Amino acid sequence: MRAGDTVIARSSRARVLSEPPYPAAFYIPFDDIDFSKLSGSEHSTHCPYKGDASYWSVQSAGEAGKNAMWAYEQPFDEMTEIRNHGAFYTSKVTVEATPD
Repeated sequence: MRAGDTVIARSSRARVLSEPPYPAAFYIPFDDIDFSKLSGSEHSTHCPYKGDASYWSVQSAGEAGKNAMWAYEQPFDEMTEIRNHGAFYTSKVTVEATPD
């Protein structure tokens, strides 16, 4: 994942979560995300299936990077596999995925 030339995350351990009608989302382990390029946001949302989401913004992208990443830090029990993983809006960052 990158914003402009700034690499924010790189992982070979991403989890793909598909929730039609939404596009599939790559959930990247926190260990593979460069949090020094992000800043926490006050924004939050609630999903009836996953729980409460926290958001981070890409610092170098200004307004375009606002709330670019979300994560369910305490997801519901059925979604524990995405705990400590972040996902990015593809409209705010560039996602480059290469299949194994």
